[in-house]
Amino acid sequence: MSDNNHLPKRHPLAQQTAAAADISARLNRSRKQAGLLSLSAKNLSVLAVRIGQQAAGLKVLSLFYDEFAQSAIVISNEINRLVARIALDSVSRWRREMFSNKVTQVLESDPLYSTALLMAKKQHVVTCCDEFRLNTQQYCRQLDMQLEELFKFMQSMQVIAVNARIEAGSIPEYQRQMDGLSEKIDQSTAVILEDVHICKSLIKEIL
Repeated sequence: MSDNNHLPKRHPLAQQTAAAADISARLNRSRKQAGLLSLSAKNLSVLAVRIGQQAAGLKVLSLFYDEFAQSAIVISNEINRLVARIALDSVSRWRREMFSNKVTQVLESDPLYSTALLMAKKQHVVTCCDEFRLNTQQYCRQLDMQLEELFKFMQSMQVIAVNARIEAGSIPEYQRQMDGLSEKIDQSTAVILEDVHICKSLIKEIL
């Protein structure tokens, strides 16, 4: 049986990059689910038109569904843009830190190499790494805000789903179709909410 304590630890920036990639993958899935939500909203709208005046409330609810679904797609795209920046900065910072470590090794191995130029180069790299770190913190704050916004949209979708079921109860002949659409909406919403929760926890790994 192997001892995990003897396994080499991953570099923090490697972990950061992996977390960013995980967030990106999950948000791609959420974006697809938001697309399915939009499709379900359109199907609900078509059904409401077919039913007629009895389903006037459903028609309004379908518009809300579609609006929230489209907003979720926009937010997912923005989150992926932020995550791409985090991943890119992580890789750039990692490379610079590796270079800085090499410079440090040279300086420690032979004082003759401790020239002003080499010291200035090392300081420049340190400054760049600090900038990348600050940028990442800023991106993570924006990312957390976007995830919170997406979470609120999905909560609103759940409330609308309850109202849609109430409306459907007054049209028993279409109950089965309505239940089928509501089930699809619930499933997509649940997937997105799960991804949001996981992504918010992954932000801690990036920081």
